[in-house]
Amino acid sequence: PSSLEAYDNHILALARTQYHDDVAKIDKQVSGAEVVIFAEFTARDQRHADHLAHVYCELMSRSGFEAFYIKDKDQAAVHWKIRRASFALLQKNSSEQGRFLPFIEDVAINPAYFGEFIAALELILAEYDMKVAFAGHVGEGNVRFMPHINLESHATPQLIFGLEKRVNDLAY
Repeated sequence: PSSLEAYDNHILALARTQYHDDVAKIDKQVSGAEVVIFAEFTARDQRHADHLAHVYCELMSRSGFEAFYIKDKDQAAVHWKIRRASFALLQKNSSEQGRFLPFIEDVAINPAYFGEFIAALELILAEYDMKVAFAGHVGEGNVRFMPHINLESHATPQLIFGLEKRVNDLAY
């Protein structure tokens, strides 16, 4: 793929509230997904790009992932719209319980180890009992993680520094 992008179910839920009509165009595809990863292909011509996309979908399906080919440009545009708006969507979503805070930003992960990294990260985050949204350029290994943090708690600064250190240690 020339581009491999991702956004998670937290961002998708927020996009449903902000871009309801747009998300309705892709709802059948993403319903129930925890993470949406979408690939874009460039090739010498459309036929070659179609072939690459079909091969990629087949490989993903054989690996146990639900994969499908989106030929509709409007549907593809919705995925890009959500991905590009992910940071703003999370920043607008604050409540008395806290907000998504971008303090684990742009973690660089070799794409070959992305699955291992996410599994290890989930174990760390389970200790903190918090929601974490993420989006990024998965193909480049550049992902932005945004934990949902209660900014009113006196323990928040220590939590932020401790969690960030553990994630950075994991990434390096």
